[in-house]
Amino acid sequence: MFQWYAKVCSPRQSFVYLDRKSPAIPYWPYCQTLAPTLLQVVKTLALITGILLIFLISSECLAQLVAEAGKDTALCADSPNSLTIGGNPTASGGTPPYQYIWSGSYRYAGHTFSASYMLEDTTVANPVFREGAILDSVILYVTVKDQENNIAMDSIQIRLSKYVICTGECRHDIFEGDSVQLSPYCVIGGIPPLEYHWTPAKSLSDTAAANPWAKPTETTSYNVTITDSIGCVATSGCFVFVIPNSINELPKKPELLIYPNPSSKVLHIKLSLEAYSKTTFKLINISGKTVFEATVSNPELSLDVNGITPGTYVYQWDSKDKLLASGKIIIE
Repeated sequence: MFQWYAKVCSPRQSFVYLDRKSPAIPYWPYCQTLAPTLLQVVKTLALITGILLIFLISSECLAQLVAEAGKDTALCADSPNSLTIGGNPTASGGTPPYQYIWSGSYRYAGHTFSASYMLEDTTVANPVFREGAILDSVILYVTVKDQENNIAMDSIQIRLSKYVICTGECRHDIFEGDSVQLSPYCVIGGIPPLEYHWTPAKSLSDTAAANPWAKPTETTSYNVTITDSIGCVATSGCFVFVIPNSINELPKKPELLIYPNPSSKVLHIKLSLEAYSKTTFKLINISGKTVFEATVSNPELSLDVNGITPGTYVYQWDSKDKLLASGKIIIE
């Protein structure tokens, strides 16, 4: 029975000993895994010669230390799922055990944030990336050191897909029989290419176009859902008010009064509901997520905003598929 032993003496060389006559030669613990094909060649030569063979194997035959930070990735700003980075595995080759150090920095508004701010632990193979740590893009680096003090490095780029919704109302007034070109009003961001889906489809030239033409026969509220290349979603809309050709008096525009604005405690909302007995009031954050929605059947509504994160929000007042009014609210 042959016995073979191996020890990596340094990153540059290793020795393999085989002896079929003297099993009492010293045991050398494994410091490096050798290629199976190479070991088979060594065993075959020992079988033929029957003597102690000493082979000097160059580092090219050994598995060198490799670091893997993971594939470049992107995530949605409002995603509920955590992001874990690093490879599978993050370190290979070399001489275990390994030490990990994650580094990198992110600069925003004159402030610099280190990797310890962005990651829950900078000394593990697969750290968790903290939610809200960046606003656009960052590159992080992993440094791996093995037992023999060999070092390997790798990097990963993390991009954040974030939509910014500006305030204001998209409204077009047209005469019956005319058409108007729509656009995703006040929405920028996302990671291209972007896909669009407009509703309702009736009277639209193309529901998948970024700027379709609309020719409604009656006043219509159009909504668009925007999806970027990694599946992050934002919504917007546009209100088209159709003026009949044969009228004596234009329909009265619904009125909405909101105060105080900015608000820090209670927001008071007064609606004119003469023509609309059942409406919906919504608050939407800058990521396009609805944070408050209520069906309104009374002309006055009081909203406690203490539990709402401070920031700028867009409000929408809808009746069925019609956008009656929209604008900006600031929560302090």
